[in-house]
Amino acid sequence: MDELLRILEEPELRDTMSSKDHMLEYCLSVMLGAGPEDGASVLEDGLLEKYIRLAGYMPEEAVYITDDSLRQDGKLLFEAFALMDPEDYMFHKSQWGEDAVFVGYPEGAGNGMMLYPDNCYAVSAQSHHKEAAWKFIESFFTQEWQEKITPNYAFSVDGDRFEQQLKNAERVQWYSDGNGRKREAPVLTYDTNGEVIEVFAPRPEDTDSLRQMVEGAGMIKRGDMEGLRIVQEEAAYYFAGQKSLEEVTDIIRSRIGIMAEE
Repeated sequence: MDELLRILEEPELRDTMSSKDHMLEYCLSVMLGAGPEDGASVLEDGLLEKYIRLAGYMPEEAVYITDDSLRQDGKLLFEAFALMDPEDYMFHKSQWGEDAVFVGYPEGAGNGMMLYPDNCYAVSAQSHHKEAAWKFIESFFTQEWQEKITPNYAFSVDGDRFEQQLKNAERVQWYSDGNGRKREAPVLTYDTNGEVIEVFAPRPEDTDSLRQMVEGAGMIKRGDMEGLRIVQEEAAYYFAGQKSLEEVTDIIRSRIGIMAEE
């Protein structure tokens, strides 16, 4: 994180695709992910100060960069995105070029990667049919549902199904061109600066990298909206130059501490 903050002092290197609020949202997930199990304190380990400083370098509103040459020429420092499937991985890898490195959030638990559940389920504490409700939810995670009913969309939470998704992704499709030559078919194509880019099926080294990323993730994206509101409200005073970083973080710690006790 310290190295990232030092590099961000160079004005030509920015991540304009993450807004201040967006960075603070992920900051809170990182801090919550570095909880008691890792022996770290969410409020006292200095992570809050570093992420507010990091968010301070982000724009008020995120602007998506369509010029991929900025990525490959090293003029865009980083980009935060969600990987939903192997094709996503290959797409982003092609955007950034061969030297792209997929890393997680600085000082986050595990490898810094964050699991982002697409659908979450719960049973109301007020339900009069908790067992039936749980059986319904449980059905979504059976092998039959994961293999046959759920579309092949996003990574499965079932380990066997996840491995099968990686294996299926490696399958290469072939076609014959106008001269009768056998050629590998791309899994997707896209246009960048007038050039058509073809993206091909991942190779074993690609799926190995994906597997390591998923297995090494130590955090889950949290939806603590009250905590996020506190952090965003108070950090705004620092961004506006109205309060020091120390003043802002002291207030945030106090407010979150009070919220936790209620």
